[in-house]
Amino acid sequence: MVAATKAGDLGFPVTKLAVTSAIAAALLTFLSPKENASAYIRAWRILDAAAGSYELKGSATEDELLAAERTGESIIQKTDI
Repeated sequence: MVAATKAGDLGFPVTKLAVTSAIAAALLTFLSPKENASAYIRAWRILDAAAGSYELKGSATEDELLAAERTGESIIQKTDI
């Protein structure tokens, strides 16, 4: 791993690439929490509605509950890229 070597052994291009990569990762992480939160909220609402229909009303089947879970997972997965 790069962290195990001395910084002076890396050379300027590798150090510059590492710094650029760190800045890009930080920007992607800090600039997208709203989108991530929105995805989790949408997924929760879908699953909560299906769970309520299943448990309280008995109007949803287990297959519909599992389909809601898969839908929520796919919504969340799109933001994890």
